[in-house]
Amino acid sequence: MRWPKPVLVGDTVSFRMRRTGKVDLRSRPTHGLVLADNEGFNQKGEQVLAISTSILVERREPYRGSCPPAR
Repeated sequence: MRWPKPVLVGDTVSFRMRRTGKVDLRSRPTHGLVLADNEGFNQKGEQVLAISTSILVERREPYRGSCPPAR
C-alpha cells in the first residue's frame, strides 16, 4: 500500500479498480482469487492511494482443472 499524497479533511476521494488476473485454487475448487490494482484520487486528480489486492471469491461453477476425480 502506498499513500503518495495526504488525504485532508474536506477532500473528495474517488477510486478505480483494475482487475489484473485470477487464480484457480486447486485446494478450494469452489473458490478463486481475483487480483486487482486499486487507486484513489483526490478532487485535483492527484493519486492519494495505491494498493494491489487479492480477493477470495466464490466461483459460479467449481474448478474442474487438474483436480483429482470426486469419490
